[in-house]
Amino acid sequence: MLPVRFSNVWVLCHMGCNVIVWNKRDCIRTPHISGVRICSEFPIVFIHFTNDTIEDIRADKYGGDPLLKPYLSQYQERIEYYKILIE
Repeated sequence: MLPVRFSNVWVLCHMGCNVIVWNKRDCIRTPHISGVRICSEFPIVFIHFTNDTIEDIRADKYGGDPLLKPYLSQYQERIEYYKILIE
């Protein structure tokens, strides 16, 4: 809808963008020497860290998402770092 209503807006089609719990069946995470790949091809560009995604990464329910644990750790470290800077 946004590309229709606004100029200079495009649909982002890279499968490494917006990695989230609800798309893990379509965006299969696979280990790679340089990190995690989506569908064995696309590097992760960004992860959408919702509460459900974080719970899924941490837990083993429904198979969990253990390949994303290093990304979650890095995210949490940066949150803490910037929280200290702001306080």
